Amino acid sequence: MKRQNQISLILGAWCMALLAILGCENVISPLTDDAENVFAIHGFLDMAADTQFVRVSALRSAVLAEKPGLENVHVQSVDESTMEVAAWSDLVIELQDGTEGVLYYSLFKPVSDRTYELQILKDGILVATARTTLPKNPPYFAGVPTGDTLQFIQTIVVEGIAGRPFEIAVQYEVSRPDETPTETVLIEYDQDGSNTLGGWQFDVFLKRDQFSVLREVDWPLFGPQLELRRVSAFISLKSAEWVNAKSPNNFENAHGFFGSVGRFELPWILPPDAVGTLGFIDKQDPL
Repeated sequence: MKRQNQISLILGAWCMALLAILGCENVISPLTDDAENVFAIHGFLDMAADTQFVRVSALRSAVLAEKPGLENVHVQSVDESTMEVAAWSDLVIELQDGTEGVLYYSLFKPVSDRTYELQILKDGILVATARTTLPKNPPYFAGVPTGDTLQFIQTIVVEGIAGRPFEIAVQYEVSRPDETPTETVLIEYDQDGSNTLGGWQFDVFLKRDQFSVLREVDWPLFGPQLELRRVSAFISLKSAEWVNAKSPNNFENAHGFFGSVGRFELPWILPPDAVGTLGFIDKQDPL
C-alpha cells in the first residue's frame, strides 16, 4: 500500500463534506455482530472532482479476534449505464486521532443521473457493494428582472427539487471594452430562498452583484462600460442517500455511508434592458 502522511490539500474538502457523518477520525466501530457485514464504507462521488475517494474498513466480530486486514481486498466501481469498470487504488492515511485509515481513490468524473455501484472484492470474489445515483441536471427558468436601479433582482426557479441546494453561487463573465479575454467573478449566495410549486426559487441581486463585479475586476463605476458575456448560477445537489445518512439502505454486506453530489451550471440570458440598467454592454452569446 502507498503511504502518505500529509494529504490535507487533497482530502480537505472531502473530509469537510463528510464530517457530519463520519469525520476524518477513526470513529468506525471495529466490531460487528453480523458475520456477513464485515466492511464499513464511507465516501461519496463528486461531479466536480477528477478524483473520487472512499474510506473502507474491515471489521472483526469479537473483541479478541484478530483485526482483519485489507491486503487481499480490491475496490472497483461500475457505471451501470455503460457497464464501464473503474479500478480504485489504496492509500494509507494518518487520521486526526493518530491512527491509520485506508482510503481508496479512482480517477474519473461521475455523470449526472447515472447509477454507480461500488464493489469490494476479496480474493477476487465480490463480497460487498454500495450504490448511488447522481442527481439529475434540473430544469430551471429565470424570471423577469424587477425593481429599480437600487434594488434590482431576478428570480431563478429550479424545478424538481425540494429545499435549498447546499451550495449556490452566481458567476459573471465580463470583458473590458474592445478586449477579447474575459474575466470571471464568482459570487457565493448564502441567503435562503423558498419552496415554490414544483421546485425551489432564489433571488439574484443583480445591482448588488454589479458592484461586486466592478470591485473584483478593479473597474470604475463611472467610466467606460464593461461588456457582459455570460451569467450563470452554480448549484450543488445531494443525492437521496444524504437524506437518510444515518440509516442507509443502499448497501449489500456492508454499512456506512455512500452517496453522491451533483454540480450544475444554470446559465441564462439577461434581457438587454437589464444589462443596460447594470451599466454593462450586452455581449452575451445565445445559449
